[in-house]
Amino acid sequence: MGERWRWISALVAATGLGDSGGRPLAREAIARTIASFFLASLALIPSPAWCGRQVDFVIPPGPLDQALIRFSHQADIALAFDPKIADGRLSPGLARRFDAENGLRRLLRGSGLVFRRLPHGGYAIVDSHQDVAAPLSKDGRGEAPTTVPELLVIARRSLNADIPRSRDDIQPYQVTTGDDVANAQAATIEDFMRSRLTDNTQAVAQSQTPTLNFGSSRSTIDLGGFGESQTLVLVDGRRLPSVPNLGAFLQADLNAIAPEMIERIEVLTSSAGGIYGPGAIGGVVNVVLKRRFEGLDLTSTIGLSDHGDSGRWRLNARWGGASASGATRVTVNLDHAQDQGLRIGQRSFIHSALDGLQPVAANINITPFFANLAFVNGPTLTSDITFLPLSTGLGAGGREALIANAGKYDRTIPPDGSGALKSMLPRTKTTAALLSVHHDFTSRLEGFVDVLYLANKGVTSVPWFSSQDRVAVAQGANGNPFAQTIYVAFPTPGFAGTSSTENQTFRATVGAIAHIGRGWSTDLDLTAARSRVRTVAFNPATPESFLSVTKVNLFEGANALEAALASYKPLPPSIDVKENSMVDANLRLAGPVFRTAAGATTLSLLLEARRQATPTNFYGTLSDQIERVYSGYAELRAPIFPLDGRFGLVSGLELQLAGRTDYFDLTIPTLASQSAPPTLRRTQDTSTFTAGFKVFPLEDLMVRASYSTGYLPPNADQFRQGADGPVRDAIFSGRTQDPKRPGERLPRYLVREGGSPLGPERAKTLSTGFVLKPARLPGLRVSMDYSRTEKTDVIGEIPYAYYNRLFSLEDQFPGLIQRGPLTAEDSAKGYTAGPLVLVDLSPKNLGSSRTDILDVNLDHQQETPLGGVHLYVHATWLMNSTQRAWAYSKPYQTIGRLEGPLPFRANGGVDFRRGAWMTSLNAQFYSDYRTSYPDIDGDNAIRSEIARRYQGADKIASQTFIDVSLGRVAEPGSAWPSIRLGVRNLLGQRPPRVVIPFDMTGLDVINGIIYEVDQGMGYSSYGDPRGRRFELSISRRF
Repeated sequence: MGERWRWISALVAATGLGDSGGRPLAREAIARTIASFFLASLALIPSPAWCGRQVDFVIPPGPLDQALIRFSHQADIALAFDPKIADGRLSPGLARRFDAENGLRRLLRGSGLVFRRLPHGGYAIVDSHQDVAAPLSKDGRGEAPTTVPELLVIARRSLNADIPRSRDDIQPYQVTTGDDVANAQAATIEDFMRSRLTDNTQAVAQSQTPTLNFGSSRSTIDLGGFGESQTLVLVDGRRLPSVPNLGAFLQADLNAIAPEMIERIEVLTSSAGGIYGPGAIGGVVNVVLKRRFEGLDLTSTIGLSDHGDSGRWRLNARWGGASASGATRVTVNLDHAQDQGLRIGQRSFIHSALDGLQPVAANINITPFFANLAFVNGPTLTSDITFLPLSTGLGAGGREALIANAGKYDRTIPPDGSGALKSMLPRTKTTAALLSVHHDFTSRLEGFVDVLYLANKGVTSVPWFSSQDRVAVAQGANGNPFAQTIYVAFPTPGFAGTSSTENQTFRATVGAIAHIGRGWSTDLDLTAARSRVRTVAFNPATPESFLSVTKVNLFEGANALEAALASYKPLPPSIDVKENSMVDANLRLAGPVFRTAAGATTLSLLLEARRQATPTNFYGTLSDQIERVYSGYAELRAPIFPLDGRFGLVSGLELQLAGRTDYFDLTIPTLASQSAPPTLRRTQDTSTFTAGFKVFPLEDLMVRASYSTGYLPPNADQFRQGADGPVRDAIFSGRTQDPKRPGERLPRYLVREGGSPLGPERAKTLSTGFVLKPARLPGLRVSMDYSRTEKTDVIGEIPYAYYNRLFSLEDQFPGLIQRGPLTAEDSAKGYTAGPLVLVDLSPKNLGSSRTDILDVNLDHQQETPLGGVHLYVHATWLMNSTQRAWAYSKPYQTIGRLEGPLPFRANGGVDFRRGAWMTSLNAQFYSDYRTSYPDIDGDNAIRSEIARRYQGADKIASQTFIDVSLGRVAEPGSAWPSIRLGVRNLLGQRPPRVVIPFDMTGLDVINGIIYEVDQGMGYSSYGDPRGRRFELSISRRF
């Protein structure tokens, strides 16, 4: 068969657990099941076979260490080398189709280095003066196992606990390198995911609504439109502690992680509970951090908008070193960044869009309680509205101004925290620190300590008053010159409150890796982590209390008002601190199990115990919220037929199977009266799986398909609502008839608002697609993947509007209606059931949804006489996103509507590299969407009508933004730094104007009169109000 070998990049589950169908599984049973896999695998340790295939390599000339990393990713093989031997060496690059060994030989040409094949997978890069044929270890078996969790392949390169995934995997992963993130000029991971990952449907970032979120700049990623709680984020294949919240744990914050810290980002847009566990319904994002480094690297980045504002800067320092023997290696990465944010007054197109959307303006608007305005001992105005210029007051022609302005309101935006000083984007500070220590005790035993600290603080300017509404001023009070009570709306010039939110994450992991022979390795690690959120919320005053306390004369002019504002002391800010501590223990075992003619079948096993605890000390008497999860997981990858023309349509067939069982134990405080029990406890177990295959029916064509399941357990709020809740009296409408007791007037009955057992929300994803790499067009890769995700058992409540239809659901939902006994007298009357006693309206697993997505990716990399060219297009078509709130309601579409995902997103561009110089151009496209909400019910229909009225259009236009960059990569050892200059939004394209309020509860819907309304954002959230921005990054290696 030859000596060519292909590294299997992912292993999949072999549990046979499948779906338990809700059958309880005890914790001990799970442990016994997984332990049996460990014992069985130890009895099946033959040596793997070698196999290989041709790969289209496109690796530009440059530093050898970076070229080797790219080679490893493109060939899906493990490379082991000491960073010292690669430092300072250059690679000529690679731009042809080779098998792994010939490609590696060409890549190392002229470097003075050679490779040797490890007996059980991968290659070691060594100096040519060493004995190439010599075994890596004394027993001749080598260090590196076959493709297993990355930290078991070679921990000095990565501590990624997940199996390395590739975009040519059985499931449609998308893999992005750290260089891609940096070249995108992204300030944060969320910034990159919003602009470049077309599957991310998150419409509004937390930082885009800083007033509502107290300045929070926490990241939120939503794959497939299922919500952030259903997209799982990992760092190095491990969970971060969730952001604490009383009702539900929130998605971990990634925004403090600097682009310079990232090795790659792996994204899977399918349900993946069989591999990753709970929460992976929409998909998974795994951020793998850089740890393999030698020397000192300093990077400084500064940015500024073309308006001269929105400045930001970042300083990143990275150091790596090893002991004299090379047994101990240390990597340290420190990063700090600051961003000035943006205020409404700094963008004229925003504050002009918001002019007139609230009663408060830069001057004092006035309207009477009734009738037209009339001065005391003076004339009556010709209108019931007017305004007084704040700068003049009554004493300097103000009375004449009131008369002249009759019939008009001032519409200019106020110079305060409700207007020009209000934050559109918060001021932020982020800090990140990574310490990684790795030590080889022997050739077979390694230990590591890994510490990660992330801090992300956002600060926002907010309105000084709690209500931007009119306030009544009686005749003679506060300088009122009119002979009647009036309503005034006045600004607070120069005054704004401040709110802030800081998210901190700390994670420390200690572990040991043992290479137990014949390609098998095991890892035992323990993680202790904490997430902390500190919110400082400004306590705004009310206009009424301000006028009452200060007795200010509103008609005396700006100086009097500003003096009164300066003397008024608002209440101290409200400070809230929440913490979540996590302890996570993992035991992994992985290696080759048996072999076929196609190569080694490999198995990866995991046992995990995780505990999260959040103190709920609002009143000092509540118990902690505690979540315990015990998990067992297995993943198997089995090549069946070699990539050989002899096998026709099943050539290169490879199978994947993964299974996982999670046992949940959740304890939550009741938050009820003192007579209620202090805590509630719920336990559940859920099994999920993933199965798939890929095959090469043609040499240039790979076809893949997979089926996977996922789940989301009920959160604390849902469990609490599902517990034994309050019972109240109720009565049906007199027109309602009980179909099982015809002709009877319905008696009074009881309604219970809690008590139903809640199960997890479940999902299943069918994914199929192809990858085309035509031999006649080297460097071209085209992929298309279709996925359909169906959710069932979505937790919800029966809407009030459907109460009279409950009888039709009685047989469908046992226990929904509870009755008394059916007596003989009832039967004689023709009744078929006893009298109504209780209706259970507690939350239930009622809803469902279906999402259909088509992803298309095109990449073409080619070396030309002028240099290396990379063309790419990534597009996502969200074909369908239908939801059904509960079994009796009608399905509704969310695509292309407010609060829903866009139907189409794409980005594409070209990268060009010649020698040390490189340039890139990227365009991002966002389709248009309607100014209406999903057609759920009558309330949303009213909201849609109001939205269209404010916006003045039925649609918000599509948007396209273009970014460019130019840079030079310094050669290793050069005295010159690497430099990159970039421009985001090159054409200065403004996002479309959007003035739809967030909250419509203050509207008089019948008369259309605005009593109070928030301003909305003023722009489409898919754009950036900062406009054109420049960025300069300088990096120097020592």
